[in-house]
Amino acid sequence: MSKITKEKYIMNLLNSKLDQKEEDTASGESPVEGSENQSGKYDQLIKQSQQLEKVYKFHRSIIHNLSSGLIILGLNGEISFSNKAAQEMLGYEYEELLDMDFHVLFPEPETGKEITEILTRHKKKYRNKEVEFKKPDGAIV
Repeated sequence: MSKITKEKYIMNLLNSKLDQKEEDTASGESPVEGSENQSGKYDQLIKQSQQLEKVYKFHRSIIHNLSSGLIILGLNGEISFSNKAAQEMLGYEYEELLDMDFHVLFPEPETGKEITEILTRHKKKYRNKEVEFKKPDGAIV
């Protein structure tokens, strides 16, 4: 399961809990069986999940609106995230890049595999400032 899929799952789970609380409140039922203390904990959890969602949306907005391309790799070199700038530069949609092997984006596959290995296995920064990528139509950027 990709990181984005996990995040969506967590947010959906929290939203379903919020929906359940609204239904329970509308019907007059206690959202949590037991004491008022448990109900207070439930309210606190809801408040924290709302705050978390707000922070998540804020950070996501910042990352998506960077003018620089940003690509995040998983441990095996698959793309787990790309922002809008990276998508526009490379000519791919988000869904096309998600889970794609990073080395596929390079004009020379061996160079791409070397760079991917440096980034994932050795967990080092790639120091070369100039890197060429291949767009879907074969153009080099």
